[in-house]
Amino acid sequence: MVEISKNVGSTTRKKEKVSVLARLLQQARGKEITLVGRYLSGQLTQGRLGVGRATSQEALKGISDQHRPLGLIEIDHVFEGVSMERGPGSSGRRIALLQNLFSFTSQDEREFLISLIMGEIRQGALEGLANL
Repeated sequence: MVEISKNVGSTTRKKEKVSVLARLLQQARGKEITLVGRYLSGQLTQGRLGVGRATSQEALKGISDQHRPLGLIEIDHVFEGVSMERGPGSSGRRIALLQNLFSFTSQDEREFLISLIMGEIRQGALEGLANL
């Protein structure tokens, strides 16, 4: 999905955006379809996670490099856990959840996820999705 995001962001042609997004959506199944649409348009199913830039940066410190493919539903479950953390020590628990997630991702994937968490996805995917 990160590669698709880059492709969508690098073109200004609406038809090309629609084509790239349609191919990705054809591969998605069930809840993944919703997650693809939301993530590529910069939205989380949980709304805001209660994570700011400092927390995201702290979560990047000391992560292990155990790169493996992560499914969108798995990522969504982590985001759900992060969003549910409340009370004393919740910041540390959010950081731990994100560190675990980030340890399985590549640098490009981490950058995408942090942009998603921060609400900084700007690539024109929403326009492309609206035309599907």
